[in-house]
Amino acid sequence: MKKLLLLAIVIIACIGLTACGGGNRGKVPNGDVNNNETPNYQEPVEEPSQPVIEEENTSEQDNNYNDDEIVVFGDEIIEFEDEPNRPPEEDVVVTTIDPSAEGLVFAFFQKKDGIKTFGDVLDNYTTDFTTLKRSDGKQRRVFLGFKLDENNRILRAYACGIYKGTLFALEGTQNGECFESNKAIINRLYQGAEVVDKGYHYYIMDAEVHVDVWDNGYASTFYDLGAEIDSHGQIFCD
Repeated sequence: MKKLLLLAIVIIACIGLTACGGGNRGKVPNGDVNNNETPNYQEPVEEPSQPVIEEENTSEQDNNYNDDEIVVFGDEIIEFEDEPNRPPEEDVVVTTIDPSAEGLVFAFFQKKDGIKTFGDVLDNYTTDFTTLKRSDGKQRRVFLGFKLDENNRILRAYACGIYKGTLFALEGTQNGECFESNKAIINRLYQGAEVVDKGYHYYIMDAEVHVDVWDNGYASTFYDLGAEIDSHGQIFCD
């Protein structure tokens, strides 16, 4: 009886061993076994759906500028060119006084310092226009001229200029009565310059000292600043 029971246990054990070994059917995964007889599995590598493209670093290329020539301001690139060396400005010398400027007194005051008009008293003036200097000590090329009454009140006003060594004066009025005489002065002194004549407006802008007169009485001269008398009788430099 004991022999039969032992025989049954041996048969059952053999069946169990046969069942466990049959799962691998004698094959080793990946065809390799390590020293501990553990299968050496390898995780599959997933291929990316799209190739990865490395972007070139263009920041160094985009900003590889010569700092002396180019400045980057935000997204805007500003190029600077060296200005040519300019000779120092020569002082002007007056050799002739045109009849239009004879017998006048002269002044220079800016609009910010106060505007004069006909009938106002003019306190700060000179009979010697050469005393009207710029801050750098050079002779002013444009300024104002006046005829005053015995109480220094303004009777007549002029936009003065120095052109090619000649001092001249264009009279400003409130009724345009000097328009034709101002044009005659310009034509006499600015021979060869390009005149713009619109009928009611007569001016020259391509000369060293610009001149500008209107049939409403406006008159002005301009160099670094302007001297003007407008048709409302306002007199100033600016």
